[in-house]
Amino acid sequence: MKHKFISIALLFSLGLASCQDGDWNKEIDTSYTIGNDTITEHNVVSIKDLKKTYEKAILGQGLKYSNNSVQLVEDEIQIKGVVITNDEGGNLSQCIIVNDKSGENIQISIADNDIMTYLPVGQEILVNLRGLYIGGYSETPQIGYPNEKYSSTVYRMSFMSRYTWYQHFKAVGRPDVTRVPDAVELTDAMYDETLNVSRLVYVDGHFASNDGNTKIADPNKVENKDTGNGVNETFVADKCSTSIIVRTSTYADFAAELIPATDVRLFGIMTRDSYKKRFQIQLRNADDIRIFCPGCNEYIGSTKWTRNDNGNYVCDKCHSVVAKS
Repeated sequence: MKHKFISIALLFSLGLASCQDGDWNKEIDTSYTIGNDTITEHNVVSIKDLKKTYEKAILGQGLKYSNNSVQLVEDEIQIKGVVITNDEGGNLSQCIIVNDKSGENIQISIADNDIMTYLPVGQEILVNLRGLYIGGYSETPQIGYPNEKYSSTVYRMSFMSRYTWYQHFKAVGRPDVTRVPDAVELTDAMYDETLNVSRLVYVDGHFASNDGNTKIADPNKVENKDTGNGVNETFVADKCSTSIIVRTSTYADFAAELIPATDVRLFGIMTRDSYKKRFQIQLRNADDIRIFCPGCNEYIGSTKWTRNDNGNYVCDKCHSVVAKS
């Protein structure tokens, strides 16, 4: 809850204004809290089993809302897992992705901003699912709420309100980033594992647009921009048989960063582009594009290198040339 402190003089002036404007603040509700501490752990199911149970809804085969991928959770069940990514960076907005001991992940869609401030990466949470909905957006498993798309009988997965979310989750303990699983290498076989998306992955290769002057998400690159204010860049992977879409919001904090003119190791959240039948990766931040530093013997992101006047990339720590344009 945020409190605004104002001077006595300003308070007096606002008091005068309220006399003229009537109930200007009547609709403000400050009674809610973030999270529900009354939730107790019971009937916890694994994310793996949850996705299997609601597989038809996730794949869009329709249950309660014919020809749509939305199903109400009517059973008194819970999931318990660790937040592996949130809205920090601005590319994965209004959602978190949770991983549990089954090794699988699921996205939770929330109509809220700055989720990172109360659910940082590494925070364990307990979620009551009864009354929420499970389904798939482009076959990506999600927990959220239905939204009318075309008519009162056609729905798609969307965001639950933040007030609903606050009543359905409880933070457990303190955040611990060591609980976040390591990224796994992306392979062709993963595409057929329909329910195994939203994983943190990495892949080696290069961007098709790697002239050193192309922005990660250039809003003026009309041919690559979609209606959701996202820009799709093509990534050519060393070990995957087809190219990969790297989709980044033009509102992401790092949208204006330049794509390196060299080979990179790309990290991000894997989803599927169900239209072109290709992998799609969403970056979490600028450091998800990494170059190998021989001096430090590790891959480093853009906050740890500098591009010099010769166009070469130099490690800020050991000053090694990590790549040449």
